[in-house]
Amino acid sequence: MTTKRFLISSIFILILINIIALASLWLQNKGAIHPPRHQIDNLLRDELEWNQAQIEQFHIERRALKQRTQPIVHELHQAKKTLFEMALDETNEAKELESQTLAIAQLHAQLETITVQHIMSLNAMCEPQQRPKLRAFLGELLQMGRPGGGDKRVGPPPPPRQREH
Repeated sequence: MTTKRFLISSIFILILINIIALASLWLQNKGAIHPPRHQIDNLLRDELEWNQAQIEQFHIERRALKQRTQPIVHELHQAKKTLFEMALDETNEAKELESQTLAIAQLHAQLETITVQHIMSLNAMCEPQQRPKLRAFLGELLQMGRPGGGDKRVGPPPPPRQREH
């Protein structure tokens, strides 16, 4: 019985932390607007030295990525909501909560697999001399997405071509 209470309490605390983190991200990005296509095109042209055909293919790949991930993201949201409800229902067994947690982990794994496939397709679009630039660019994006948000520089990012490649 104590193990079950501990597990339920742990899940509840983790879910609460997750909700707070998501709310914080939402509030930070509330006014964020996705950059216009021409800005994305310029970034790809300047940072990766992609030609127009590569940029067009990127937009096709990006739309396909969104179409593949949106249903999973929705399902993930629903699964987390279910887990939260299960955690508050005292009649659920620890095994049921663990099963729901594993289902959520599987959805995350699907998203990661799709993301890796997308990165592989972007890499395949590159000419050999563009691949190190893509690697550096994706490395910067990964750094920005990590807890703590990348480097602690004060001020605007360096202009294109002055970043490390």
